[in-house]
Amino acid sequence: MIDIKIVDKYLEDLGNPDPKYWPAARYELVKLGTDVTEFLIKFLKHKNPVMRGRVARILGEIGDKETVPFLIDLLKTDKDSYVCSSAASALGEINDSRSLDILIEKLSVKEPKVRKESAMALGKLQDTIALEPLMKYYEKSSGEEKIWAIYALIKLGKSELVHLLEDNLKEDVLLAAITVAGHLNLTETVPLLLELLGISKDVKFRIEIIKSLAQTGNPLVREKLEYYYGQCRGEERIWVIYALCKLGDRDKAGVILDVLERDVRKASAMALGETGNKDSCGVLLKALVSDEGELRYRAVQALQKLGDIKILEHLEHALSVESETYIKLAIEEAIGSFKKGEV
Repeated sequence: MIDIKIVDKYLEDLGNPDPKYWPAARYELVKLGTDVTEFLIKFLKHKNPVMRGRVARILGEIGDKETVPFLIDLLKTDKDSYVCSSAASALGEINDSRSLDILIEKLSVKEPKVRKESAMALGKLQDTIALEPLMKYYEKSSGEEKIWAIYALIKLGKSELVHLLEDNLKEDVLLAAITVAGHLNLTETVPLLLELLGISKDVKFRIEIIKSLAQTGNPLVREKLEYYYGQCRGEERIWVIYALCKLGDRDKAGVILDVLERDVRKASAMALGETGNKDSCGVLLKALVSDEGELRYRAVQALQKLGDIKILEHLEHALSVESETYIKLAIEEAIGSFKKGEV
């Protein structure tokens, strides 16, 4: 039985102009799942467009197909570009063929955000009916939009377009191209990505490159990153270690343990969860008593991914002393996963 007062509090936080409130509210509402979709649907008519957009994205994360008609109507009728782009994104997450026509229609609207999100959503639907409209959209688009058009077309089977993505890796849409290369695990882009890693002056680009390289399974990448590791610092170094672990160097996880208590703690916790190295559990358990709530939250997520049943009693203790609701929910989810054998 859902406590309406709690849901109302989450919804209040969701609309709070202070950005520190709504991510936790989003997490908790998504956790409640289909039990709250009926409440959320009503807020698609809220007078505040930020609220409408955030609710739409939450409905997409919940993935309840019963919400598709409401999201389609929102995309059709709302005049706010943020709301429409959120509705398109949500429809892509739910992946229901009923949204195909409206997403194709929105490829030709004036708002770039709406066009881009619609193209991305059509890529996720993977219905070949969208091929011709997406090709037309690709031909008319530029910059980051063109990259996501290529992404959608590749997802729909146009693998020969990979070379277009490679070409755009050299142009002014680097971040989008790098991200798409990672999503599609394009080993053909490895030489270009390694070249960009060496010349880019923007750390956010370099981190995205490293994340993409981590997916390749390429021995050459591991060799290059081992050299690069000695030249980088801070959060970037953590993601290099993450990539090396993904590429088979499990010993590198120990290096993350050494920096977890310093200036890149949250990144370290996330990376540790991705490595799969259960030896990391001890230091992550220590992070559960940190004064920093976000670090505790990241540590719980990492521990759940590592899936060591031996830490169950530690998580149960952490649950008994935790004061933050969103962290308690994360711990409960991790404990449930352990008990069901889902990890």
